[in-house]
Amino acid sequence: MAAQGMRIAAVVSAAAALLSAGEMTRRLVAYYRDRTPTLYAFLDVDTRDLTFGGRPVTLADRRDDNGHLWLDVTYGDTPLSLRVTIPPKQESLLKYGLAGHADWMKLSFFTEYTGRSLDEVRDDIKTGRVPPRLVLVTRSPRPGSDPDTWGQVWRKDWTFDYYEFLPEGGFRRQTLHYPTTRQADAPKPGEITEGTWEFQAALRTMPPGQGPSLKFRQTGLHAMGWSFPTLCFSSLAFVVFLGLSAKVGRGAAATGS
Repeated sequence: MAAQGMRIAAVVSAAAALLSAGEMTRRLVAYYRDRTPTLYAFLDVDTRDLTFGGRPVTLADRRDDNGHLWLDVTYGDTPLSLRVTIPPKQESLLKYGLAGHADWMKLSFFTEYTGRSLDEVRDDIKTGRVPPRLVLVTRSPRPGSDPDTWGQVWRKDWTFDYYEFLPEGGFRRQTLHYPTTRQADAPKPGEITEGTWEFQAALRTMPPGQGPSLKFRQTGLHAMGWSFPTLCFSSLAFVVFLGLSAKVGRGAAATGS
């Protein structure tokens, strides 16, 4: 009788797994039918002299009278002065491209690459077949904090400034903050939002492993709802009950009952 009960439980678990798998498939098809996730490819720039939109772009380091380090950016006739929020650990790094600013700033070409491979898009950017966008992104820790200690711990105080180079000249500027929402909460205005190019660009300025936890709101995983955990649980239950029924059956056969 015990073995028969286990087999019935295994059959019920298998039925639940099949039903939840069908519902999960239906939800995924419905989710992706009308929406294609937008992906972005980034190509970092490590030179202080380049051309964009037919205009020269230059980057140079400068120290003010108080010894503070600044990064002076010139795009055509438009100047931009950025105070270095995380000084380089070694002053000598400033001699090698933009390596000395890697902890707080990224200058990158980027473009959408939905429907193409990442290698194809990077090749298109390098050859000029696809007009890319150019953005300079900075990360600033809490003012007054040591960037090597509390400046890394207080991640929710990080601020990200975006300076996008416009093809017609000048910059488009915006400021966003590290996300503070919980897993089930909607994104807050003024914070980087998963699935946007601003989110991906900000990640590139963060230390490894210090990025926000992904919430998968822009993927089919979020759309699965109850069907995904139900499928996992029922599949596991099927395996367990099937194994127990076989074990109980062998025990009963051995005892002759």
